[in-house]
Amino acid sequence: FLEQVIDARTAWVNFLYRSSEPDEEFIPKYRPTLANIDTYLANRTWFGAELSYVDFLAWEFFDHIALVFPKMLNENENIMKFYKRFANLPKIFAYIETDEFQTAACYGPAARYAGSLVKIKRGEKMYY
Repeated sequence: FLEQVIDARTAWVNFLYRSSEPDEEFIPKYRPTLANIDTYLANRTWFGAELSYVDFLAWEFFDHIALVFPKMLNENENIMKFYKRFANLPKIFAYIETDEFQTAACYGPAARYAGSLVKIKRGEKMYY
């Protein structure tokens, strides 16, 4: 399922950098992409048989969505279970609760959200 995660992330990055599409048009078109991942995660702990790099990649991607469009992430029950499960791994949780976590921008200056020229703050910590 790595390819689907990469495809979803690529569509997200294209929206951030290349698209002039308004949020109101992008979000409804992007929901099925997340819904597909959500269905895949039903009854799964991780993307593979055990924790792997795919889970790290996916969690970071989901966290970026949580920063920009938290409601869109919340609409997907299995993604949220995965997001919280991963974030609550003891060493991961210890790190994301530090002041060092996400001190830099997620993307470059040309990104419309979470880029180096855009000040973005985490609203709620959705991983609790």
